[in-house]
Amino acid sequence: MPKNSLFLLSISILLSEIILRLNETAGFFLYSFLILGCLITLSKAKSLNDEAKLLIVFIILPILRIAELFVLFPFFLKINIVYIILFFLVTFYSLKFKINPGFSKRNLWMIPLVIIISIILGIIGNAFISFEKYPGLIFSIPLIAYSEGILFWGLIQNYSEKNHGAIASIMFSSFLYSVFSLSLGFPAVLFIFISAFFIGITYNSTKNIFLVITMNFILHLFLFGFSQISF
Repeated sequence: MPKNSLFLLSISILLSEIILRLNETAGFFLYSFLILGCLITLSKAKSLNDEAKLLIVFIILPILRIAELFVLFPFFLKINIVYIILFFLVTFYSLKFKINPGFSKRNLWMIPLVIIISIILGIIGNAFISFEKYPGLIFSIPLIAYSEGILFWGLIQNYSEKNHGAIASIMFSSFLYSVFSLSLGFPAVLFIFISAFFIGITYNSTKNIFLVITMNFILHLFLFGFSQISF
């Protein structure tokens, strides 16, 4: 993969997501071509190195977006089905690639600090940005927080950091995480990017996925579960 591979992947996802928002059929084909392009690139790889593994876990994103188009169930059931699929995919590749995303006891002393930071971010986001609330989603948030934590930080940030460095990997995972919030408007996307950036820094500094999952869990509670807070 070229040195600017993270940039190319980011632009590909952004364009695919924008087109999907405008026209589902066109978005479907664009995401399909993105998957095809990744598979062609993988077929030319001489070995299953870290760059190839990054590309493999990256493909999970367009696969999930396409799966959402074909899961014709009510919102809450669809969300749970998609995240159950994600849960099994991230678990499978974590085991297959024999990578520990950070299931460790080290730096657990930071949990109180992480909780405080997450609550502050959640309150800020909940107070100044109008996120649509889904109280019933609270029961699915543990699954969502865990699956997203493993994918975006435990796998994507982990593998991108090996060849592109800490800053680029944090920016990459944060961008990918936030781009799927385009329908919420630019302020929400920017806030989610900043929040994801904080999570990425936390993961880079501690390599503890439990802290990441905790932050993601609390943010979801405030942004999509709790009622709007006003100052």
